[in-house]
Amino acid sequence: EQLAALGVKDRVALVTLRDLYARAGLRNDLARILERELGEALDPRDRIATGYALGEVRGSLGDVQGAVRALTTVLDIDPTHHPSLRALGRIYTAGGHADRLSVMHQREAEAQTTPMSKAIALWRAGRTLESSEPDRAIEIYERSLRTRVGFAPSLRALERLYASRARWEELVALYESEISSSRESDR
Repeated sequence: EQLAALGVKDRVALVTLRDLYARAGLRNDLARILERELGEALDPRDRIATGYALGEVRGSLGDVQGAVRALTTVLDIDPTHHPSLRALGRIYTAGGHADRLSVMHQREAEAQTTPMSKAIALWRAGRTLESSEPDRAIEIYERSLRTRVGFAPSLRALERLYASRARWEELVALYESEISSSRESDR
């Protein structure tokens, strides 16, 4: 602790101190060391691991803002880091922040490399907004279908939303598109 207070940048000393705090259950001290490690880490893999650990510790301390800050730092480096996505998703869900959760999934979609992965992330983004902002959810589900034609979860969600909002012309167009895609795949 005295070495850290004096500004010693010995990584081994910091890691040892971090491990001691973790074993002793001193989460406030652990968070302080992880903050320091995150600030000094240059390698993206180290920043991801440390940022995620810090987010988890901050979350366990009830420091929601600190947890969000740490986890978004990780997602800025790797928008597809699944443990951080799950942790941040839990925080946003618990806080009733459907809009933030949707944006998080849209960012995840942008970072995906396959149409299916993009469609799944967009479907998650739309699902979070269905009850609070159905028109935005519809837009996102439509993006999901443009990304992966025939993606069933987005199709079913659009059917449900179009019907509940009496958007009959769009529902018919959706069915026609589905039929057309089905015919093309049969060839």
